[in-house]
Amino acid sequence: MMLRRLLMLCLLAALPAVAPLQASDEVDYVGLASLLLKDGHYDRAEGALANVDESDEDLDRVRYFTLKGLIKLRNQLHAEAKEALNTAIAAGQEDPVVYLYLAQAHFGLNEYRETLQALQKAGAETQGRPEIVVFRAQAHWQLGEKFKAWDVLADASEQFPETGEFLRRRVFMLIDLGMYRAAAELGLEYIQRFGAEEPDLLAIGRALRQSGEPERALAFLEQAYLRYPGSKSAMLELAHTYLETRRTLAAARLFEQAAAFYPELTSEASELYRDAGHTMHALNLNARTADSQKKFKQRLALLVQLEQFEQVAAMERDLKRVGLTEEGSVRYALAYAFFKTGRFEKAESYLAGLSDPDLFKQATNLRSAMSSCEESPWACL
Repeated sequence: MMLRRLLMLCLLAALPAVAPLQASDEVDYVGLASLLLKDGHYDRAEGALANVDESDEDLDRVRYFTLKGLIKLRNQLHAEAKEALNTAIAAGQEDPVVYLYLAQAHFGLNEYRETLQALQKAGAETQGRPEIVVFRAQAHWQLGEKFKAWDVLADASEQFPETGEFLRRRVFMLIDLGMYRAAAELGLEYIQRFGAEEPDLLAIGRALRQSGEPERALAFLEQAYLRYPGSKSAMLELAHTYLETRRTLAAARLFEQAAAFYPELTSEASELYRDAGHTMHALNLNARTADSQKKFKQRLALLVQLEQFEQVAAMERDLKRVGLTEEGSVRYALAYAFFKTGRFEKAESYLAGLSDPDLFKQATNLRSAMSSCEESPWACL
């Protein structure tokens, strides 16, 4: 966006100056549009150009179609932008910057070969700009010319070693090519040389994780977390990667730390501690969960896991209050708790109406167990 704004100012500056209007003059809508564009008022500039008669023999076609092309490009109307800019060039537009805009129009239309041709005409002074180099590499990449795209960035890295964007782009190219080991090594080099900030660390780590390389992603995500310990994104991205690498307890601890700043994550932290086998700590965290339904449903599961059936049965009133006793899994858990505490009639009242096939089967087994206990109470002690 900054590049587009800079190029636009350069191109607008190359257009003829606007003569001051006299009281008797007609409105110079082209000149007005030029002034409005310089101030960033794109919609008003487009409105001004709408008043222009394109068949007017006195129309400054270079200026008019250049401005029209810039506005259409800004509005993502790439075909119309291409047509207008080509018309401006045919009318005598000589500023090479116009070809950079034409290249953007071609790129938006997936015309990548034409994009490269337009960039070539943009003038030697633009070729070394980092944004233009990356743009050219992207066009080669979209054409399937992977090695050419790599060479463009590699050559630029040698020519402009202080510009980190070229190295950064090569890291993501390697990830796209499935060369994860090389991407990780080059990524670490990028960080060491240019001191990558959180967005880069997370972007590289996330890309590696989503590409099925969570172990290599950890090198970047752990750095992001260490450098930015208060970042929710860094904590959660690292936690999810720990889960993928079966480090459940480490993920639980990260979620607990994040919950100190973002309370809505408390129930997730509790669930992870439960999965890691730290049930009592999960219960302590569960007590801090604000969402009543989520809190009671999770607490119910934790108490069942701990075989604290008296406490499960004691939750009946709270579960009714928040509307959870209508859920089949909750009804079965209460029924089982009442069965384990010898209150068979209460257990039967919660088994009634279960329609889920799996729960219905479990309910049948539980009824059989209750029947056996009634016939032989000593067997259920």
